[in-house]
Amino acid sequence: MDDTLTFSLLIIIAFIGVFWGISLLNPTGIAGLLPSGSGGTLLASAASAFTGAPAENGTFLISYDTFANVHSATIQSNTPLHVFDVATQTTTQPRTLYLATDHGMVLSFDSGLTWHQFTSSNNEITSDASVLRIVQTGSTTYLISVFQNGEGVMYQTTDNFFTLTPLLNFKHEAAYDMVPTASYLYVGLSNGQVIQYSWKMHTSEVVYVFKSPVARMVSHNNEWYILLKSGVLITGESLAGPFSQVIVPGGGLFASSASVIHMAFDTNGVLYVQTSEGIWRSDDAGKTFVVLKHIPLLSSTINAFEVHGTTVYVFSDGRLFMSTDGGTSWKTQDTATSFTPTRFFFEGDGLVLLTY
Repeated sequence: MDDTLTFSLLIIIAFIGVFWGISLLNPTGIAGLLPSGSGGTLLASAASAFTGAPAENGTFLISYDTFANVHSATIQSNTPLHVFDVATQTTTQPRTLYLATDHGMVLSFDSGLTWHQFTSSNNEITSDASVLRIVQTGSTTYLISVFQNGEGVMYQTTDNFFTLTPLLNFKHEAAYDMVPTASYLYVGLSNGQVIQYSWKMHTSEVVYVFKSPVARMVSHNNEWYILLKSGVLITGESLAGPFSQVIVPGGGLFASSASVIHMAFDTNGVLYVQTSEGIWRSDDAGKTFVVLKHIPLLSSTINAFEVHGTTVYVFSDGRLFMSTDGGTSWKTQDTATSFTPTRFFFEGDGLVLLTY
């Protein structure tokens, strides 16, 4: 009797685990599967896709020589903020930097030495807006995702933000990521929708709906990798599906995969993912993973992780760790700062920003 009861309980637990894993995806398309409360699920700030408290006083780190030297800087005094994205205008000398933050857009005309609050001519972007993504599509052309006054708007500018033209509107929702291609613009929303916008027809349609906000979309070797806010990493040949989950080791007894915090490919096509258990490497596009065991961390906490070129960068406990051989060996550098960044932005010619 005890064996029968134990077996029954194991069957029930296994069934719950499988159902929970499947429910993170939307395998049957759009009809009838919109997230509950969609159209009003966004929290007070569009920054709800990201966790943690904003950096005090707008502090961040900047390097002009790919970390040979690292400097502290302040965007705006007495204004705690998140930096969600960075874009660079390299046709100007010194270069102009644009920062997307939860206090609007901040820009620098001198490669990051001094910073100014940006306000658009018609108040499309003010200091009360959350600017989530800035994507450069031409020498003076950018796409920008803004959430302000309860509405998400995707703008396009062809003159370095002097004028802004609205492309898409998302009432009560925000665009967390966008990927432009030759024919379409793909947008991942806070309600789990993936939007396909046609440059030629100027029309848009929902091509898929997930039950978690779409935090990031990456196209690699004719395959899409989508990271959901829930920590699920999925892949498919088309953004219309079908999708399969990338299984990362760990996650505990009731999870088939560890929750993914961040993912990145190096220039050789090696996939790296960050989980609460460390940094994992996959040489076969996510089919199998090995953990990077040799990072000489002083604590188990990894504050920031990114891949640039073929170099893996990790920030932990005030120290920067760099590996050029896939995580086998590491170079360590103390940054002498109490600021704890969570994101790396590589802007070319040695310019790197570490922000919150």
